[in-house]
Parts: sequence; structure tokens; C-alpha cells
Amino acid sequence: MRLGDFKLVLGPEEGTRELFDLQHDPQEREELTAAEPVRAAELEKRIADWLSENRRDVTAPDPTSHEDLERLRALGYVK
Repeated sequence: MRLGDFKLVLGPEEGTRELFDLQHDPQEREELTAAEPVRAAELEKRIADWLSENRRDVTAPDPTSHEDLERLRALGYVK
């Protein structure tokens, strides 16, 4: 997530949270989460809000139409 000159990188699988000031540190060498906890929290909230508004349920696939099932049967994918 970028907001102005700041960029927050979240790695939920790794448990990482990194904040950078791209104007003063374009190479992203100085991690600022501890120095800027309020800014990091604001960006993290924006990410959470965006995800809650835009996340789709990937566990429930769209139902397959009758025509698509027939095509899959003809190709040998469905019995």
C-alpha cells in the first residue's frame, strides 16, 4: 500500500510488516515501522478495509452451466 511518500509492505504468510519513506529512502533500506507506528497502522487499516470490500469468496466456484457440463462431457472431462 502506498500513500504519498510512504509504502507499507505486509507479508501475512511470513508475519512481516515493513514501512518505508520512498522520498528519503527510494532503495527501501530503512524500515520505519517502529519509528512511525501510527502511519504504519493507518496504512494497514487501509489495506484491511480494501480487502474486506474487494475480497471474493474463492472457495465457492461459480456453478457450471448445463451447456458447459455437456461440453466437458464431450471432451471426456466429466462422466
